[in-house]
Amino acid sequence: MTNYPSTERPNIRVCSKIPLDAKIIHRLSADLVAIALRHASPDEQVSGANALTIIEGLNRAIAESDIIWELGSTAVLGLSPSVAMKVGCGIDVDHAPTMPYIKDRAPLVSVPDIHGIFQAEHYNYYVFMTRIKGETFGQEQLERMFSSIRSLPPPSSDEPQAILGGGIPRRCKDARRHIREAARPLENEAEFNLFLTSHPWRTETAWLAMIRSFLTTDHKFVMTHGDLHPRNIIVIVSDASLQSVG
Repeated sequence: MTNYPSTERPNIRVCSKIPLDAKIIHRLSADLVAIALRHASPDEQVSGANALTIIEGLNRAIAESDIIWELGSTAVLGLSPSVAMKVGCGIDVDHAPTMPYIKDRAPLVSVPDIHGIFQAEHYNYYVFMTRIKGETFGQEQLERMFSSIRSLPPPSSDEPQAILGGGIPRRCKDARRHIREAARPLENEAEFNLFLTSHPWRTETAWLAMIRSFLTTDHKFVMTHGDLHPRNIIVIVSDASLQSVG
């Protein structure tokens, strides 16, 4: 008798549990701690809101969560009506410091709050954020929202010459084939073009020089969304109107 490999998909809730030795890399909100404590055992509740108690409580919440979206080992799970968790390997979390900046200065844009971020080994991240009611939508024009974002000046940086990119420290990322991060801050389009057309492991060629000669350096820099696709657009649909909410 031949034993064939199982084709059953792994339980994404089980795969998404936070390792007990995960590190907190973004402050946990009171709302997230409250979710953890609601799912904590009586003994854990007595011990208080320490890191281990919080992780254990969140893992119980994850076991009971709603599966909003999943693809492979990456998933978005609903822990409560107001908090969701995005989990996956290599998730870009450098946008977290920029979110409150946009929320304060562009009130027309529905920016989710970051309720906390855990990092485990092998670059696995657990990002907790506002759960927005609605449906994903990819066709509606979002000109007003993006005009609001693009009108914002860049947030201040510890490095005055760090104009382009995001995160702390602020760096540009090239994600065309795999994630490649600039080794230093970029402050103008000429430096950005050089970053896009060079690589420390590649030999400079006449072909690259020709490509650079076609790249201009007079574009205006604006704030934008670095991962815009239909499943990242949430709308509320009613009989009379369609309202983008995030």
